[in-house]
Amino acid sequence: MCPQTAFLPSHRFADDTMLRAVVFDLDDTLYPEKDFVVGGLLKAGEELERIIGKEVGAGAIFLEVLENEGVSKIFDKGLARLGVDQTPEILERLVYAYRNHQPKITPFPRVPELLEELHHKGLRLALLTDGPVECQRAKIKALEIASFFDHIVLTHELGGRAFYKPCMAGFETVEILLGVQGQEILMVGDRPDADLEPASKRGWKTIRVAYPGRFHATNEDVDEVRPVARSVDELRKLILALVEEKDPQGFPSTSH
Repeated sequence: MCPQTAFLPSHRFADDTMLRAVVFDLDDTLYPEKDFVVGGLLKAGEELERIIGKEVGAGAIFLEVLENEGVSKIFDKGLARLGVDQTPEILERLVYAYRNHQPKITPFPRVPELLEELHHKGLRLALLTDGPVECQRAKIKALEIASFFDHIVLTHELGGRAFYKPCMAGFETVEILLGVQGQEILMVGDRPDADLEPASKRGWKTIRVAYPGRFHATNEDVDEVRPVARSVDELRKLILALVEEKDPQGFPSTSH
């Protein structure tokens, strides 16, 4: 069960408090989550065909469900379309294949440059992400971004699914690890309810990423004035506006 922790009031720090740390969500914040989902569904399709002993285009069916009906109950709907009886064993094997495939994913363009720039400006960086531990670790490895972060917090390691955002345990852990709190911290994420509202309740600054076509890009946000970035370049400008020393001319050259 997610532990109840005290909220820091959002007015605890003045608006001009110096930014010392940036915390990023992972999925659909630093890379396109759909790329992982597609790869996992194709591997699950291959696993299903091994189970039933014939090729039935299972991966294509799972992708069709994703495109037409979204991410909810893809395996249930796909198995029904294929006329395959749904059993706990089959579902377990499909989920395992999905979660444990070797992802072929890359960061959004300009994300590595942004992380490097923030690091060079002296900001402390943390990654706060939900999901099965091995699954999230495989994503981070494939993206080659671990070296940018001072700390990586996998909420599943804190106590399982009950500790996923919006549980405050992950946010509190980040504060302890970074040694900062309140408006010294900026949270960047794509889910208003899970990533941003809990951060706001702890007094953190927040920026929403809502890149077009992403899973949560059109989700309602209770904070109607929250800054929103619809591209990595917009995100960079919003972050640098909170940093005392900023360069409005664009990304620094990486040719050195």
